[in-house]
Amino acid sequence: KSALFNKVAAHLAVDSFPELTEKLGSTDGIFSIEIKSFSRANLPRNFGVYLVYEKKTGDVLYVGSSGSYTSDGLPTKQTLRERLSNGHAPRRFSEKNKFFGLSPKKITQEMEKQKLIDCADAFQKTWELSQISLVIHHWPSEHLLAPRFVERLLLSKHMQSFGCLPQGNKY
Repeated sequence: KSALFNKVAAHLAVDSFPELTEKLGSTDGIFSIEIKSFSRANLPRNFGVYLVYEKKTGDVLYVGSSGSYTSDGLPTKQTLRERLSNGHAPRRFSEKNKFFGLSPKKITQEMEKQKLIDCADAFQKTWELSQISLVIHHWPSEHLLAPRFVERLLLSKHMQSFGCLPQGNKY
């Protein structure tokens, strides 16, 4: 069950963020997809990491993950589909109003109370869903590979390669 972890851990020696994203996509046991048109139906029901890219520039806007394990080694229920379609602050994919937002202008609980969570004006930075692409690397939870580990590895390599975190990871 830890074979996939060992394969990913071998990528610690990779020199750059672009090389790491390429290697993740070709790692046996990890499935990779690019979603150019955001839709809940296109999102996998597995654990994994996701990278949000601005189509125009190719810049990474955000790196995130979904899924974890209890102290007993049992998987939690939050898959990529739940994480991305239900939204979370301070980032939001709104399929309803077709935007990706970063950094809410108000406290998230206030936004939810006022039904602003799907309002693009409630965020400091927004992109229409047609302006972004989403790359997802996912795997079945029984592999015992913690998505947070892969997310942190990606963020470390991004920092090493570009001297900064993606703008959505700075909040």
